[in-house]
Amino acid sequence: MSAYQEIASTIWNTADKALHFTFNKTEYKDVILPFTVLKRLDTVLEPTHDKVIARFAELDGRVENLGMLTRITGYKFYNTSPFTFQKLLDNPTHLQKNFKAYLNGFSPNIQDILRKFEFERILARLAGASLVAKEDTVPVVVDDALGFTDPDRLAKMGEVFDMVGAQGQVIVLTCSPGRYDGVKGALRIDLTS
Repeated sequence: MSAYQEIASTIWNTADKALHFTFNKTEYKDVILPFTVLKRLDTVLEPTHDKVIARFAELDGRVENLGMLTRITGYKFYNTSPFTFQKLLDNPTHLQKNFKAYLNGFSPNIQDILRKFEFERILARLAGASLVAKEDTVPVVVDDALGFTDPDRLAKMGEVFDMVGAQGQVIVLTCSPGRYDGVKGALRIDLTS
């Protein structure tokens, strides 16, 4: 098997595992291509990332032509986000929010390209899939009707969520996520941003 075939096989096998329940096989390309392009952009910008961030901070974002950052990167694009792919992976708790900040940090010419990939649609589907990611369990879905509940009852519900969450998935739909800050190991996905 050639190196090219081996790489292609790895990509498609990974897609089968990671995207299987979220996207149809015919849609894999709609996810793989945008992330491949994004990873390539990240890779070429990575050596100059810290210099770009430092220069952007010096300018305090108050410069009309950020094109001067292209002189630092050596390319006709840049990213002013503090994130790289690796930094995003290092902080998975806020991945969706941080990933949006990462995308928004790209220069306008790259943002035009990224908009065409419809990352918002992809992210929404991936976020929904991550809610039901635990294997072989049926998630418990709770529509938060505890809005006007006393603090003791909320604390007890937190304990129940911890216990049930250790064995499976608990999904709480709420307009007041701060009430659940005490739940251990909770992954919060804000669907409004």
